[in-house]
Amino acid sequence: MGLPGQKLSRVKQTSWALGLLMTAAVVAQTALGAKVVHLAQADLGQQIGDGECTTLVDQVLRGAGARGLGSYGGYGPDTDYVWGTPIQLKDVQPGDVIQFRNYHMTRRIQHADGSASNKTADAPHHTGIVQTNDGNGQITIIEQSVGTPVQTNSLGFASGTFNTHGDTITCTVTGQLWYYRPIAR
Repeated sequence: MGLPGQKLSRVKQTSWALGLLMTAAVVAQTALGAKVVHLAQADLGQQIGDGECTTLVDQVLRGAGARGLGSYGGYGPDTDYVWGTPIQLKDVQPGDVIQFRNYHMTRRIQHADGSASNKTADAPHHTGIVQTNDGNGQITIIEQSVGTPVQTNSLGFASGTFNTHGDTITCTVTGQLWYYRPIAR
């Protein structure tokens, strides 16, 4: 707070206190996100509840001490769920939740050795937990769906072409996507 015996102005005191509060909030949010990811990873290979994507996300969030689906309103087969504070793709971090609507992705990877690989993914109505933000709009999520146990899946969330590790990746994404930061109870 300054040198011993030195008085700080009220503005500097307030600024210092706000800085401490903001740092504490960031640390708490990072800890919540880490707990969400840890709990979701512990479920890999299992079916949670009825196998619905929302069941996994709701159970993991509540287990981590975050607000669950019931905290934000309606639930139904055609509802676009809310999972916390809305954020932008650029701010997504591990433990955040992604809500999908009419999502379609095509991704082509032209490898440095001349070979190529393609991936497509569709999610008419889906929810997943962010495991890692891999950059350039590429995110690895933890998800489940009826008939498919909890798994990880690397998906694109932004259209564009970029280079990484000598590979050229072209990704096209359509549909609606919402990104949420869970809120502690």
